[in-house]
Parts: sequence; structure tokens; C-alpha cells
Amino acid sequence: AFSAAKNGQLLYNTHSQMGVTSGASKIKYSGHGCTFLDPSDNSLKEIVIPFHCALSDSKSKMAKDLHLLKRLKVCIKSGDGSEVEELEELSDMCRCFETDEIRLQCVEMLAKQRRIRPRLFAAAVDIFAEASLEGPTASSVASTTAGTMITADMEHEEEIETRSECVLLSKSPLRIMCENYQRLVMFYLYLHGDMPTMEGEQTAQDETETECSREGQLSEQELTVIEQLIELLRMNNATKENVQITGNGSVSAGASSSGGPKGVKFEESVGSGVRNTSFMEYLSSFNVTNDELILLREEHGASAYAGLGKIIFEALYRESEERLARLSGFLAAAEASGLMPEDLLRIFLAYWLRLPFAYQDMAALMDDLDRFNAVLHQICLLARDKVIFDNNTICLWWQSVREYLLESPCALRGLLAALMCRNEALRHEHRRRSVEEEVSERFEEVTQEACQWTLLIDKLEDVAILGTILTEGVRCLHPRWPTLKYHKPSVSLKEILTGGKGIIGELVAKWIASTGIEPDMLVIEVPPEATETDPKPTPASDMKASPDKALSTRSDRRERNRQLAMIKANLLQTSEYGPDERNADDGTKEQLDPVLYNLNILRLHFPFSLDSGQLLAQLAWEYIGAWSRNMANIACLKAGLACLHAIPRLQYSIKHGLCGMVWNAHLKIPLEATKKLVNKVGRLPKEKLCLQDIGISDALVPQFLECCLEFFEHFAGSIDHDKLEPRFEELLQEGPVPLTVLAVQQNSANMALLRLHQELTLVLLMLTSFNVRYANKPIQQLFDGMANQAFFAEINRQLNANSALPKADQILRKTRVEFLCRTVTATMDLIHEEMQVVYYTDHNDWIEKVERLAGAWELEFGDIRKHQIIELYAHGWDTYAHELLENVIPDQTFANLLLTIAGRRLALYTKANPSTWGQIAAVRPLLTDYLDTLVSNGNYGPPLRFAGLEEETLQTAAGAEMFIEKITKLTEKAFNALSALAVNAKGTSKELRIAGLIFDACATIKDHQPRRQ
Repeated sequence: AFSAAKNGQLLYNTHSQMGVTSGASKIKYSGHGCTFLDPSDNSLKEIVIPFHCALSDSKSKMAKDLHLLKRLKVCIKSGDGSEVEELEELSDMCRCFETDEIRLQCVEMLAKQRRIRPRLFAAAVDIFAEASLEGPTASSVASTTAGTMITADMEHEEEIETRSECVLLSKSPLRIMCENYQRLVMFYLYLHGDMPTMEGEQTAQDETETECSREGQLSEQELTVIEQLIELLRMNNATKENVQITGNGSVSAGASSSGGPKGVKFEESVGSGVRNTSFMEYLSSFNVTNDELILLREEHGASAYAGLGKIIFEALYRESEERLARLSGFLAAAEASGLMPEDLLRIFLAYWLRLPFAYQDMAALMDDLDRFNAVLHQICLLARDKVIFDNNTICLWWQSVREYLLESPCALRGLLAALMCRNEALRHEHRRRSVEEEVSERFEEVTQEACQWTLLIDKLEDVAILGTILTEGVRCLHPRWPTLKYHKPSVSLKEILTGGKGIIGELVAKWIASTGIEPDMLVIEVPPEATETDPKPTPASDMKASPDKALSTRSDRRERNRQLAMIKANLLQTSEYGPDERNADDGTKEQLDPVLYNLNILRLHFPFSLDSGQLLAQLAWEYIGAWSRNMANIACLKAGLACLHAIPRLQYSIKHGLCGMVWNAHLKIPLEATKKLVNKVGRLPKEKLCLQDIGISDALVPQFLECCLEFFEHFAGSIDHDKLEPRFEELLQEGPVPLTVLAVQQNSANMALLRLHQELTLVLLMLTSFNVRYANKPIQQLFDGMANQAFFAEINRQLNANSALPKADQILRKTRVEFLCRTVTATMDLIHEEMQVVYYTDHNDWIEKVERLAGAWELEFGDIRKHQIIELYAHGWDTYAHELLENVIPDQTFANLLLTIAGRRLALYTKANPSTWGQIAAVRPLLTDYLDTLVSNGNYGPPLRFAGLEEETLQTAAGAEMFIEKITKLTEKAFNALSALAVNAKGTSKELRIAGLIFDACATIKDHQPRRQ
């Protein structure tokens, strides 16, 4: 036998197969069988059918039943007629089957039909069940017995009769399956109201059980917790709606007042003519191959169990007129079905725990719990003695229930179910005690079951609060950073227990990242006393003077030490996130932020996991990870750096380790790509190259480098820290290593490598921020060979004496000074004037960066400052240059450059006003020769950057007068600098005489200028 592929071909020919050898023997009357081409394995299979098999198959019962089975399948799929017609046709066809094997296949086929109706399936199963009682089994037994009696002796008659009775009592697989399906169909029809209530003997005890009225009520504390959770849900929903209305100006058009989905809803009851798949799902959920035992299939998941629970328990749980009637007969119907009580409870919990939690008030919730309790009580009555336990033992029934509640996707529903199940368990325990212990005085004994329920409920309460808050998308009133996409988690106690110690911080960080709140607002302020080691001692003289005062001081100190110990242990200072009562008189109460309010509630239950340092570290990791997935969103990277900045000083061990992880995982590769590309091009590359090599556009490269620079500041600033092991709640068990624990385990970074990469980032920022092309491969020229090899090495690797970075030689220092001076020149374009106000802020920021890099390179910043002053004069920003000049000690080169700028300005003035050339020539020929030299030699000294703008200004009298005044002040500065240098020199220098002549020329021009009225 073999499996035939769907696309195979069956061939028959009168010739042999091709490809045989020429020496094959030839028989005159050789038979040729059918050949099957199998495309699945590219093979040829020859099928030879014996003659007697082909002859007997024409009258085979198996072939007839197979043909009938195909007809039945087509009939079921078509379903053209009414239910009565289909029932009659199906019954006739089912009675025609003659073999149990095909009957069994028919039952399995009908159970898998999505469009099968319960009544049709019940009719087919009943027919096959009757056939299994009178068919092959009895005939086979008779033939076996007769044959045995002919061949055996009379003394074996008793043994033969006993064997025959055993065969008669054994059930065939068809009979077992049909009987099990009969029970399932009967139970299904009862639940869906198509059969009258099953009559059974109801004892007085059963009646009292069904009419029990909240023997296990919730305590006031439990009711308060549940009421607060419902109020928190209502408040978060109201706040979210208010924020949406404030942001959009109106409620979205898709919102509905009822909140329910709109559309046409069809009736899917059994009595209706509509075909549904619930019955097929119901049948396929059970294993019916065992005699007198129907088990739930384990391969189905929790969602499938929830769907099955809706099919079975919706009529018993949902409020309706027939609910109580069905519930009263549920016990007898469930016993007749043969289903296990454990499976029924598992299905019911899977269904109820996955219902939406939508209660408007406590009254609706209590009504729902009453209905839940009624169904639970009936299932426990079905279990009988399984729910009863001794004081010092753990009941397996309730232990399995607790395991189901661990997996509840809604922890709040899991908490409610745990409370109800605990009360039901204690109710049966009290009943057992009342029967077995008839003593007048008894002491209350705490059982192991009660302890197990208490532990579970306490854990579920914490997780319920966590799930209640995290499943609601709370909006921040004033978002500062981008809001990341938030997928609402399924917060179950099992996931919390198996998710590792960092699961709470990770979930809450994802929730906070979706709000865009300012990270500084998440910091818990720890008072300065919490960081003190010991309180100040009280002087002995004071203690001797007043013993009472000393006693009170000692008690105050003890109380203070107790409070400090609590603060140090928990690292939690409860904050008031509500309205500030201090400003109540002013009427300016600060509005409550929903994010901080909910976070404060979570911190009361998870103080260690949601400590400032751990929470901010998780939040920074979320933001930077989001940027790494979309590098064009620089705002996410900035938000992550803001989180790093907000980490308190006490948790710098977490911050430093996290920086190392962020560097290796997210920043190292793009920064290295930026370095290679800029070093190759010599400037900011074009957009195409940036997108290809770095992953961001050319406009975002400077912003990325600024973020890297800030990151290195955080990295280097946290290197001096005290290692503090993160703490977690006892609820959290071992699992994946938390992010903060990994961060603390990181080795400290190498400070030399950190500074080297900080210098590299500054250089790259200067190269990409200004539209100036520098020398070929600027990175290799600005850093020596050892530094170029150390770039992007392991940041935690400690350098030995042989691999330590050497100091720069004179050639490298000169190259670096020239680079910084060119950068200073490029920053002059950032100075601008608006409404007669000059703005130097951007320029000064870059000068600070230049000064920082010069300090890292151990360069003399005085020379760079002098270059800045010269460029300021060359660009016409004399006021700021005068201020900087006061703190500079001039040298000969600097003074000569000042004189050159003054001479170029005077030459520019004479070009705009040719009539003044004669006045200047009258001063002395030395001055005119100097000016001619400046005009003819443009490379001598810095050129005037504002020449084109000033020529128009010089055409006016006011502009000319102001220009001469600026030349006079600049010449005065140059003259003073040259005079100070001439004190130590012999004689008067030529430059000093020229400065005096320019000063005299300016005075002469002023005298000949027309007076303004």
C-alpha cells in the first residue's frame, strides 16, 4: 500500500516499461500491470492486481459502504432541503451501511462537518449505536462458538461459554464512540433549551445548595480594593476622553455612546434554521474513544477552551429567563454527560476569565459574581468529595484551580475568581467540620488550603492593579517627548512569575514611553538625610545638663534612624501627585497628571522595580531601541538621553553600565560609519551617501553627532560611582536577567578611550556642521596612528603601557590648531543682526566646543582666541572684539594683523570716497605706500569679509562718519598693542609709525567731513 498524490496519473499500456535492458527475458504471454506516476517523489510504481481480488471486489460490502459514504458527504455539504427532509434522507442512508469500519468513518466525518446540525448528528449516532449492538459482534461470536464446539470436546463447553460472554460484554470502538457522542449531544441539546429539563431525584440537601445565598461573602477590605480598581478604571477612561477632546476639539465620529459594535446580528440557536459551527467545535473538543470516559483534548489552547466555555456555559451564566431553570437541572445533565468535573471547571474558568471587564458600578459586578458563584457551586456539587480537604493537606482539586487562575489574561478577573473559589472551598470545609466535629467549643485552625489561597490572592491583587493600569492607554497632560506605539500586554500572574525580575520595570517602561512624559517628573526625590551615614552626635554637656532633654533627643534620633533605614531600604519617598494644597488660597491648583497618579499607585505595590533609577534605565533603553529601529526619528534618541540625564546620582552604577550597553548595541556602528564616510569625503556627504552608509539623511547627521556627544558626557560623567545592586520584590522569581542587573555587571569603561571617542565626535561635528571642505582624510591627519587604531575598540578594554595613547607631536599640534582656527572662522557666519540687536549665542556655543577640544588636545587656547578676535574685526563685529581684546596679551603677529585690518578699512574708505585720497597722501608717503601694498597684495593679512556690504553704507555721510570712527578705535587698539611691544625693543618699529599715521589720517578726514545739522 502507498499514498497516492493528488496530481498523480494512473496509466495502462500493452507494452513493458521503457528503459529495460536488451538482455531481458521475453515471455510470450507476459502480463502488463497499471503504472502510477507519482509527482511527489518522482517515482514510477507498478500496480499488479490479482484476478481473484478484482473479481471479489465487485460484490464487496466495503466498496458499497465507501460509495455510500461519499454520497452522504455530498448530501451534508449541499444541505438544500429542510431539516425534516435532511433528517429522513440521512437516516435512510445511515441504515444502509453494513460494515462497522465505514460506520466509524462516517461518525468521524459527521463530527467534523462544520455545517452539521445537532438533530441530524444525533439521529445518525443513534442508528449506528443500534447497529453496533446487533451487527458484527453477535454474528462473529456465534460463528466462533459453533466452530469451537465442533472441534472441541464436551469438557471445554464451560470455558467456551465464558469466553463468549466476555466477547459479548466487550464494546467495539464504534459502540464506544456512539455512546459517548450520544451523551455529548444530549448535554448540548439540554444546554441550548431544545430538550425539556431532565428529571432527576433532587434531595433536600441539593435544594438548599441551589438556594444558598452568599455564604461566602467578600470582606470589607476586599470589596474596598475591588471598588477602588473599578473607580481607577472609570477615572482613567474619563481622563483619556477629556485629553482626546482637548487635543482634537471634539469627540471622534466613530465613537459610540453605547460602546458596542453595530451591525446585523443573526440568531444562532439550535432551534433556528441557521447553520453554525459551535456544535462542530463542541464535538471536536472532546476525546470520545474511551469507554464511559469523555476527556477534554489537551492539544487545544486556552482560547479554544474559552470558546467551548461560551458554548456550554453562556446559557447558564448570562442573565435570561431560562437561566435558573437550566441551572437547576445542570447537575443531573452534567452527570449524564459523562464529562469530568475538572474539565467543566477548567472550561468555565477559561470562558469567564476572558470576558471583557466592563462594569459600570459595584452593583453590576456583584450580580455578575452571584451568577459566577452559582455555576461554580453546581460544578463543585458535581465533583462531590474531590472539593473536600483536610486541615494539613492541599486539595488537588483546588490546586488545579489555582494553577488555572495563574494563567488568567485579566488579572483583575483572576482576583475575583480566586475570591469566589476560596469562599466556595471554605464553604465545603465548614460543612465537613460541622458533620465531623460536633463539639461545643472548637478553636479556629488555619489550614494549608487557606494559606495557599491567601498567598495567591495577595499576588493577584498586586498584578490586578498592574494589569488595570497597563491595559489602559493613559494620556499625559503635557507630553514632552514622542509617544511610542503601545501594545496592550496580557498581564497574567504566570507571566509575571516567569518573566524574570525585570518584567515589571519593562512593562511599565513601555507604558510610560507611550505617554511622552518628561523623564524628570518620574524621579522620586530622596531627602538629603537619606544619604547621610550617621547622625550628628549630641554634646555630652547638653546631656548632663538636662536628662529629660537627652532622653527625648535619644528617642528622636532612634525614630529618625528608623525612618532613614526605611528610606534607604526602599529608595521610595511617597510623593503627592494630587493638587497642591499650599496654593489653595491663590486658586491656582496644579492639575493632576494621570500618568504620575497611576505610577504612584504602582510604586506602592512595586517599590523596588519602579525605583527611579531602574525605571528610567528601562525607559532609556526603550527610547533608544525605538530610534535604532527608525534612525530618522532623532527625537527618540534625544528622549533616551533625557532619561539617562534624569537617573539620580545614587544609581550611577546602573547608568554607567547602561551606557556601555547602549554604545555596543545602538551607537557604535552608525558612528563608525559616519567616521569612515566623513574621512573619505572630507566634509558633510550628500544625502544619497548618508542614507546608504549611515541610514539617515545628511540634514540629520549633525543632530546625531550632537546626541553622541551628549551621550559620551553621560558615559564619562557616571564612571565614578558606587556599585549598588538592584533590588526586586519577593513576588518576582528567577528568569531572564533584568536589564538593570546586566548594566550593573558591566565593567567600567576605559576613560582614555572615552575621551578619544569624545574628541572624534567633536571633530566630526565640526566637519559636518559647516559647509567647508577640509584636507583629504581629515581624521587621519588630526589623529595619530595609535589613535586611529584605537577607534571603536572595546570600550571596556584597559590599555597597557605598550598600547597607551602617546601625546601629539609638534606637526600634529600645528595641524590641530589650524583646524580649530578654520572652524572659528566658519562660526562667524552664525553671528547675525536683527532689529539693531546682534546675536552671538550660536557663535559662542561653538567657541565653547572649540575650547573644549583644544583643552582635550592640550593646545594653547590663547592663539585660537586671538584668531577669533581677528576674524571678528574682519567681519565687522568690533564691539564684541573689543570686549575679548581686553583679556588677551598681544604679540607682534597679532598687533600687525590688527594694523592690517585697519589699513584695509582705510583703503576701502578711499575707494568709496576718492576725494579723501589727497587728504591721506598729505599725511605722509609711508602711509600711502602701505595702503598700496595692501591693495596690491590681497593675501597679506585677513581680507575684509564685509567689503561688499560696507561700500553702500560709505556712500552716505552717516555711514562714512561711523566707518571712520570704527577705524579710529581699531587703530587705537593696534597702536596700544604695538606700543606695549616696543617698550622692550630698541627704537620705534615701522608698524608703530604706520599706526600713528593711520590715526592722523582718520583725524584729518574727520576734520574735512561736512558737519551734520
